Amino acid sequence: AIADGQDADKAWKAIIGPDNRAFLEGWQRFWSQASVENENEWRQRANVLVTAAGIARVNATFGEQVKDLQVYFRACQSKKIQLKDTPETWLPPDLLLKAAAERDQTGKWTLSYDPRGRPVVTLQRNGLPTLQASYDRFRNLDRTVLRVEPSR
Repeated sequence: AIADGQDADKAWKAIIGPDNRAFLEGWQRFWSQASVENENEWRQRANVLVTAAGIARVNATFGEQVKDLQVYFRACQSKKIQLKDTPETWLPPDLLLKAAAERDQTGKWTLSYDPRGRPVVTLQRNGLPTLQASYDRFRNLDRTVLRVEPSR
């Protein structure tokens, strides 16, 4: 996804930067300071992102919008979703399964659509920031974007 058809080394330097050592040190520092709370937070963020990306791909594959988030989660868990094997729609089936199986049961999940018909997945968590993932277009590429809203 970083290269998008261009030379991988050039894409890496353009997006990540030319200093691999600084990137590696930052990555090691981040993971060495990770706590269980941080791990749960990042897992929830990843699951919200994967859910939005999965729904967008299901919509593209089958030509109709997913309307019920719980039906979508059950379909992922029972491996009933088969996405087209194209770069635009494919995601590893186990990724969809894992996100559906690990979704946080303590928060409220909702699915809506923006005016362009792109899915918006929201996880409202008690006492924690709300997570909202949506599909967006950037440099002619579709991508999933996460917004973190302060808790109310």
